[in-house]
Amino acid sequence: MTETMPPLHDRRLPAQVPLLLAWSRWLVPVLVVVLIVAWAAGKRHAPFTPRTDNTLRRWLGADPDYLNPLLRTSADASYVQDYYNHNLLEWDYRHNRLIPRLITHYEISPDGLDYTLYLRKDVRWHDGERFDADDVLFSFRKSMELDVPGYARSGYVDGWIAETLPPDNGDGRVEAEEYLAIDWEALPELSQPAVMDGTPETEAALLAEESGLALWAARRDGRLYLSANRKPLHDLVVFLAREPGESVAYSPSSRVARWDAVLFVDSGNRYPFSDGWHATGPQSPAGATFAVSENAVEGMVQLSQLFPETTHFKLIACHVDDVRLEKLDDFTLRWHYPRRIYTNLQNCADLRLVAEHYYGDFSGPLAEHPRRDAPLGTGPYRFVSWERHTRVILERWDDYWGEVKPSIQRVEFKIITDPVVAFQAFRKGDVDAMSLGNPWTFWRAVAREDFQRHFYTRTFFSPGYVYIAWNNRRSFFSDPRCRRAMSYLFDAEDAVRHIYLGYARPITGPAFFKEPGYDDCLPPYRYDVERARALLDEAGWIDRDGDGVREKDLNNDGMIQREPLDGDPDRREVFEFDVLVSGAADAQNNWAALTMVRNCEKVGVRCRVRNVEFALWLDWVKKRNYDASFGQWLLGFESDPYEWFHSSQTLDGFNREQYADPDADRLLEAARAELDPEKRAELFRIVHRKLWEDQPYTFLLSPQRLWVFNRRVKDATAYDLFFDVLEWRLGRPEDEP
Repeated sequence: MTETMPPLHDRRLPAQVPLLLAWSRWLVPVLVVVLIVAWAAGKRHAPFTPRTDNTLRRWLGADPDYLNPLLRTSADASYVQDYYNHNLLEWDYRHNRLIPRLITHYEISPDGLDYTLYLRKDVRWHDGERFDADDVLFSFRKSMELDVPGYARSGYVDGWIAETLPPDNGDGRVEAEEYLAIDWEALPELSQPAVMDGTPETEAALLAEESGLALWAARRDGRLYLSANRKPLHDLVVFLAREPGESVAYSPSSRVARWDAVLFVDSGNRYPFSDGWHATGPQSPAGATFAVSENAVEGMVQLSQLFPETTHFKLIACHVDDVRLEKLDDFTLRWHYPRRIYTNLQNCADLRLVAEHYYGDFSGPLAEHPRRDAPLGTGPYRFVSWERHTRVILERWDDYWGEVKPSIQRVEFKIITDPVVAFQAFRKGDVDAMSLGNPWTFWRAVAREDFQRHFYTRTFFSPGYVYIAWNNRRSFFSDPRCRRAMSYLFDAEDAVRHIYLGYARPITGPAFFKEPGYDDCLPPYRYDVERARALLDEAGWIDRDGDGVREKDLNNDGMIQREPLDGDPDRREVFEFDVLVSGAADAQNNWAALTMVRNCEKVGVRCRVRNVEFALWLDWVKKRNYDASFGQWLLGFESDPYEWFHSSQTLDGFNREQYADPDADRLLEAARAELDPEKRAELFRIVHRKLWEDQPYTFLLSPQRLWVFNRRVKDATAYDLFFDVLEWRLGRPEDEP
């Protein structure tokens, strides 16, 4: 849907401002700064100079980290990639669906695990070379390399553990203390070097055998020998850990307890290298050997390289069903997924593609490739140049194979790190299109009488939301009644009017409100101090000593301890907490936290604000070292809430609030396994209601995205997710956009 800014003809402050200043004394200093910046954005600008060239100039707020699709992690780099490269499937913004781009069609097996993709035969890279299945397979394997950022393989490494040795104890997990304890001196010594033909050595000791998984071990000249049986369509992963073990950086699922410094051997495609051994530490072991046969896998490694002076270690072996990609012929590929999940097709589409003939002749890390910063693509524009910190230039590729050829000759991304300077360049006519993040700046800019003469706006909602996350392990936030009480202390509709100037809307759950899985029958939590007090009373948090702060005797000893019980930050008998915030001291970043401080005091709860740098905020949140945190998620259409709210994701996933509920787990599992869109939407609406009742987050609002355009940019239609930038064209400013 496309929306434009309503006409504003005067330069006075909007009527909402006096209400806002009365609304919260806490926000006055913040808003003074915001209003000054916004006023400056509307006042300071150089004369506008019209341009008639066929070059589209877009703004980038930062220099891209990389332009290579596999290496990039920044949003700025992805904006550039939209022009020069294609994916196997791409999003149809107009109809909100995936459509074939580099493929003609696809087939899904009845069990929803196998996806067969048929490539187009007319696609060419920018140098004229043919695009085929070898390029896709090369890209997939390259994405698994350890020097490639994890974003590139995030959809392909969520292996599903079929069996473990030792087996789990019935609760679905193998805890650290259950790992097999190995005494190095007790292992048999091989009399001859291992043949390494993929068959277990007869002299090796059978350590354990159960649930279809058998494991042998031995030693030879100070090296560890391991062998295990294979299963069709399954990889073998062996974890070795020091004793005692600590927390680990790698785990294919929550069934395996986490350790520090581990080594694993993989017989599949997770890390498809010749030696097969890979350490989670800084270096892989030298001189390791590895062999795979149809029925078994075996390997040898110098254990002392990883565990110096260690004679005892612990071990676990797993059969893991990985995502795998198979080439059937030059133009046919088959993906196999371990689980039936509706996002599997999207994961096929998300594979970042690079040309094998362009990058395959280099044995070093991709980040050190001599053509790293000169990407080759299949899209309608080809790469021309990149002046670091200045600009990226793309040019229309006249030999583009696609049916629709773009009309814009050249696209130039101007890199300007200061948004104020960038907006000045826009007002001068040096930039044709840009986004504005602050609604006050947006309002002040478009309020000028001359704005509509040279420019126009597009505002639209896209998937994502602003939230407060409650650490569900904390004693007070472990009770959903307390979390609901906190939600009754916000007035999201008031914030929409006074903080976001109407460029937002309240929401009640994690789905995009335009998706069929969003239950729009659920009312937002509205500001209600009396209801909040009643819920806190019901949960047993009472101000017994009259100091204005509620307490609860957790261990029933008749005493209230001011410090966490036994030093455990989760066990607190006094209801006081910090809310973690990151970002500038503006209204959008601080309104929710400052509202908490003010309104918690009314119900007998003490709240403090901690505003820290983003890197520290992210570190604390990832480590679950916080009480409450204010944040925002930017999502795709019909994102899978499993990653944020399933209990299996509390360890190292996005469930950083540590919400765990068996009913929610079952609903999330059923919804993601449902491939029928209507049935899945019905399940997601039930998930929505469950989360609305439990409030692991306080779901606050969904803000709009605010864009401004030079009037010479035409056909900039704003859809639910974004623009289809390849639809844009340049024309006469006097014509309608």
